[in-house]
Amino acid sequence: MLLFASKTLFAQFGTERIEMKQHWSGYSFMVDDKKIKLQEALKMMAAVDSIAYAKMLQSRKKKYWAASLGGLGAIMMAYPLGEMLAGKKAKWPIGLAGAVLAGISIPINSKARMQANDALELYNNKVTWRHHPATQVYCLVLQPTAVGLKISL
Repeated sequence: MLLFASKTLFAQFGTERIEMKQHWSGYSFMVDDKKIKLQEALKMMAAVDSIAYAKMLQSRKKKYWAASLGGLGAIMMAYPLGEMLAGKKAKWPIGLAGAVLAGISIPINSKARMQANDALELYNNKVTWRHHPATQVYCLVLQPTAVGLKISL
C-alpha cells in the first residue's frame, strides 16, 4: 500500500516522464505504459514547468478548433451527397465549403500535435526522477550434473 501511495504522490507532482503516442485518431499520453488523460498530463506539467503547461494549453485549444472545423466540414460535405443519393438536386457549394473547412483543419491539427510534442519535450527535460521498478527473474537451471535455482536482480 505504501508503494502505491508513493507512486501516486510522485505522479501527482509530475516526477515521471510523459510520452505521447500518435495514432490514426490523434494522440494519447502514456506514463509508464499506462494511458492517462490530457487533464492528468496538464496537472503533472503545471507542478513542474509553467512554460510547458502553457504550450500544452495552446495545443489543446488548437486541437479542439481543428476537431470542430473538421467535423463541421465533414457534415457539410455529407449533406450534398445525401441529397444526391435521395434523388434531390445537390447543393455542391455547401460540399465545397465543407471540403475547405476540413482542409483548413489539417494544418491546425498538425500545429497542435507539434506544440504538444514541444511541451512534452520541455517537461521531460526538467523531470529528473524516473521510476524503474525492480525486476527479479527466477529461473530453474537444469544441467547434466546439477539442478539449481538462478535469481537475477
